[in-house]
Amino acid sequence: MRSGKVVNSDMQKLQEVQEAVEYLLQGSWFLKKVSITHKLSQRSTTLIANSEMKQLKEDEGISSYDSTDDEELSCDSLVVPILT
Repeated sequence: MRSGKVVNSDMQKLQEVQEAVEYLLQGSWFLKKVSITHKLSQRSTTLIANSEMKQLKEDEGISSYDSTDDEELSCDSLVVPILT
């Protein structure tokens, strides 16, 4: 038969595991919230940029984007991150 001390120790371990699981679930919820907020922020930024570009085109009378004014990128100017 188990003594009261061992049962108390098991209950303490069970409570610690339960607290750890709750903590992880809170972290998971927080990360999902941050991810959703980030995606919404990106979408709204894109929508704002698109509407501003459209307004700028209308103000300037530009019918389409002219890429001839942009500098061409050479291979020397490209930076490619290398994952190690």
